Amino acid sequence: MGKLQKNLTDLAVVLANHLGKSEKLQAFCQERYQKKPLIAVGDATEEFSPTKADAPYIFFYALWKEEGIGKLECSYHCNLSVGISVDDQEPFETEAGVKVFAGSKEVADFAILIQKELDAYKDGMRPVASIKVIQLGALDSAGTHWVTDIECEWTMEQTLSTSYEEEF
Repeated sequence: MGKLQKNLTDLAVVLANHLGKSEKLQAFCQERYQKKPLIAVGDATEEFSPTKADAPYIFFYALWKEEGIGKLECSYHCNLSVGISVDDQEPFETEAGVKVFAGSKEVADFAILIQKELDAYKDGMRPVASIKVIQLGALDSAGTHWVTDIECEWTMEQTLSTSYEEEF
């Protein structure tokens, strides 16, 4: 079969479809936002850039890979922009008096659910190898549109000179 050469957009679409079919993700969004999440693959453009009105959203972008004849293991990466909207911007307080902004908690809950659902792809047989999450915070001064960036990496063993190629 030769070396691995995976199409990045195809991989992102497979993962986006997996999230779109997730009953847990759909239930979370229906319960909290009364609508299903917008899930998209590709770079934001002037024509379409996710906004508060689109939230909740999961936007797959910045796809990249590391393949080559000298690699025993290839890696596939994508970023997800995850956004939510909250109407209640008032912070709540912990027992110790720490103020926690509602949007911060809400976007963190959404991001961890997405992470768990990505790990469940193929019944947990293709979990995320590595993940970085950056909670960017509120995009607007009113504190109603919150965004997190998730950088994911999956790895696949490369078996050269055989007829076997692992499916993503």
